[in-house]
Amino acid sequence: MVLNTGHSLLPTFHGDPKNPIIVLLHGWLGCTQDWETTLEHLTPDYFCICIQLPGHTYDEYEEVNEILENCLTPYFEQSVLSNPRLLTDSDHEITLSRWHHNGCAAIELKQTNDDVFDTFSDLLLDMLFPFKGREISFIGYSMGGRFLLHFMKKYPGVAHKVILESTNFGINSMQERLDRWESDIKYARALIENPSNFFDKWYSAHLWGPIKKDSEYPILIDRRHLNTPIFCAQSLLLFSVAFQTSFSPEDLGDSSSTDTSNILLIHGEGDEKYRTLFETYSDQNTRLSRYMVGQAHHNSHFSHPRVFSRAVLDFLS
Repeated sequence: MVLNTGHSLLPTFHGDPKNPIIVLLHGWLGCTQDWETTLEHLTPDYFCICIQLPGHTYDEYEEVNEILENCLTPYFEQSVLSNPRLLTDSDHEITLSRWHHNGCAAIELKQTNDDVFDTFSDLLLDMLFPFKGREISFIGYSMGGRFLLHFMKKYPGVAHKVILESTNFGINSMQERLDRWESDIKYARALIENPSNFFDKWYSAHLWGPIKKDSEYPILIDRRHLNTPIFCAQSLLLFSVAFQTSFSPEDLGDSSSTDTSNILLIHGEGDEKYRTLFETYSDQNTRLSRYMVGQAHHNSHFSHPRVFSRAVLDFLS
């Protein structure tokens, strides 16, 4: 059940509060309910807190996410949906310009969007204040994992252990950043214009494997419709990988340390992109643990919740 605590991250609480804590962050287009099956396996031993990511808001809440409201909402419809132009200068800044009847206005987005990730990190730390001094571990899937990377960077030492599922560590090439930005704009526009059609095409992509054949797929789609499309589109752009700080294997922990690994990378066997990425990172930093979920693709906690949860529990024990 969603408890309206008044906090903008709309946390939901599951299990015995006396148990060790796990905070779970879903991916883009998702919601806290995406973790329901996983929670069945985690809550006997852990108190789980599911976080609603910025831009992913239930219709019954009138609250507009403050990050989006302050950063991008006033400019979004005219800039992205009409005539976006991408420019780069000698300082490698990317500028999104919008044209309207009064002339030209511009939103300058620096090469990294650390400030908006930092705002989320502050909100997350504030939400966790009542649990200060407790052992807290985190699970982040895709976009949720990217939020965790920034949270760990800004507040090192808060997380006991961290599980990153199919998480992008950032882009180094400026051209690849521009390509990603153009791609994200197309996705944002398509989502707003026709959500149902967008979901159908989105989950037909190779990285999802046979997700449409899963008996739970209709439930997943119903959950996607809980969100407000324009807010999800805004979150995709505001927290785009195109502007995300790039994290190297060394940024995720001192490879020379003899301490036990506190980061687990989980990917599906069929998720070729993240399988290769996680193999490379774990090879270059032996303090990173890695687990591959067999016969799974980009969303292993959805398709194989029991196996995913077992990997998490073994890592945390």
